[in-house]
Amino acid sequence: MRAIIDEDLPRSLAPLLREKGYEVYDTRDVGLRGHSDEEIFKFAQNKNARRNCHQRFAPFNRCFFSTPD
Repeated sequence: MRAIIDEDLPRSLAPLLREKGYEVYDTRDVGLRGHSDEEIFKFAQNKNARRNCHQRFAPFNRCFFSTPD
């Protein structure tokens, strides 16, 4: 599975997922910090990923993107 983690999620999430064998991109590490949700979504599409969110505050808060594999 590929995961793209939004900057609203804790940095500790990426290493945890990598330990489980996932391919992980953190928006802060790929030059997308502060970018719009649309730009992050385009990046996710280019990586063949889908969005997953923690819906606590708003639809795009606490999001990460992952592939279905």
